[in-house]
Formats: sequence, structure tokens, C-alpha cells
Amino acid sequence: MKINIRFDSNEPIYKQIGNFVKEGIATGKLKEGDKLPTVRELAAELDLAKGTVKHAYDELLKQGIIDMRQGRGTFIASSTDKQISRKEKAMEILEDALDELQSLGFSAREIDIFFKLKLGERDFDDGAVKVTVIDCNMEALNSIARQIERLVDADVYKILLDDLLKNPYEVDKEVDLVVTTKTHLSQVEKCVVEKEKLVPSVLTPAPRTIMGLAKLDANAKVCVASTSHKFFEIVEMGCAKLTMDTGMLKSAIFGKAGEIAGALKYAEALVVPPDYLTYCNDEESNAIMEFAKTKAVIVYEYQMDEGSVLYLSKKLRDIKI
Repeated sequence: MKINIRFDSNEPIYKQIGNFVKEGIATGKLKEGDKLPTVRELAAELDLAKGTVKHAYDELLKQGIIDMRQGRGTFIASSTDKQISRKEKAMEILEDALDELQSLGFSAREIDIFFKLKLGERDFDDGAVKVTVIDCNMEALNSIARQIERLVDADVYKILLDDLLKNPYEVDKEVDLVVTTKTHLSQVEKCVVEKEKLVPSVLTPAPRTIMGLAKLDANAKVCVASTSHKFFEIVEMGCAKLTMDTGMLKSAIFGKAGEIAGALKYAEALVVPPDYLTYCNDEESNAIMEFAKTKAVIVYEYQMDEGSVLYLSKKLRDIKI
């Protein structure tokens, strides 16, 4: 497929690819059922990143212009009616699969993980490293995931430890690495067959978090807002190391009716996880913003220590080579 890419154009390259396909259909050069190059083949032909070509194909797929058939290739789609019928059939298949998985007792989060892992087996490879992260609280999962994504182009799958222990399975089967904290290492390694994929890490509070807590009065009444009590326990241990009176800490869980607002009436300072606004509803975010006008709001960001980052970076480099 001869495509002339203009690198000096203001039009994104993925759009140039999409427009070429559309123009080919309009002029009759491309017809229903014509096979297109794979993402890998077209990327090599045009000397582009696979992600750029995949972006173009994803957009064409969303618009119903192409049809990607697993194991067979990518084709110019058939008529609109057939395309709609195909989508309806796909939705029916997904509904049946979801019903079956729910009947087996899997949670929505677990089902989402399973789908992502199975997609990772298919020929939609964009060159990204596949990493599963496991920890006991969502705040830690998000913190580790952010650090990994800063190091390398990665597809990160986040699994809560309780979900894994409830329904154990081989978490390393379809991924390149499994990252967890040393605290949970012995529990997680039981679900890892290829032990060389397991990467333990140590989490420590970020320097700015330590500075923010250190500025508080040792007896300050502090509210810790989080998605679970496990995050509160982590903050409690961190405050104890700074010789703060942990008896003055109060836990408040996002999503529980009135709990955040009630705790803020008591608090002289508020501790929240990174990206806390993604966890709270409108009422809670408004209450926090009002609180922040007169009192301290400290983001408790804890991250992998330097040794963990160096070790993880080496493992990631080995995979990319």
C-alpha cells in the first residue's frame, strides 16, 4: 500500500494514513474485502512506530471502515448494514461471556483484568511492555503504575491483592513482569510460575510528603481520606516515624455518605492520595476545596525507592532489547 507521508504537514500522520484509506475507497482503488497490510508490515514499510499505525487503524475500525479479523488480517469493511449486524453480534457474545464470568463469582475488576490479559495475547502488539502490578490498596497500585509508565511504554494491569487471593491464578502467564511490594512478596509469588518475572519493590514516602507532614504540629488533628483503611494504616505508620501522635489521625473513606465532610469538621489538616479527585464525588471534592482555603491539604505520595527503580529499569531494558 503506497502511502506518501508528509512529515512537514500539520496533519497528524495517523490521520494521513486514515485519509489515504478513505480516498482509496472513494476512488475505487480499495474495495470491500480488500486486505490491508498488518500494523507491523505497514509500520516497517513507512518507517513509522507501530503505535502510530495502530492509532490510524483503531480510528478506521471505530468508524466501521475496516474490519480486523483475528488470525486472518485487516480488510476493507463491508456495507454499513453488515457492519452494524457484526457489532450487534459482538455485543451479544460479550454479554454472554460477562454473564458466565459473573456466575463464576468474579468481580467486575477481575473480569476487566482477564479481558485485558487475553487481548494482550492477540496480534494487537504495539511494542509496549506488559506489566502486572499487585498491592493491597488502589493508591499504591496507581503510584507504582505511574512510575512504570514514566520509565517505559507499558501496558499496566492493576490487581488488588485481596482479589488475587480470593481467586488465585497465574498472574505472569500473559505479561512480561509482575511488580509487587516486598510486604506482599510471599503471597504473590505463589501465583507466579516464572519467578524471574517477579519484581519486588520498596515504597517510601516522597520527600515533599515528608516535608508537608513534618510541618504539622505533633498533636494536630489530621483526617486521612482514602479508598480503603489499608491506605490509612500506611499513612499512620509514616506519621509514627515522624513522632506524630497517631491517635489524632482520623480515617475517612471516599464514597461513604457524609464521611469526608464530617471528618473535615474535626480536622486541622487533611492527607489525601495522589489524584484524589478521581476517587471522590462532587460533594466530597467541593468540601475538600473549601477546606483547602484555610487549612493544609497534604498529598501522601509514596513511591518506589531508588534501589527498586534501578532494579526494575534493568528488567525493563532486558525485555526491550
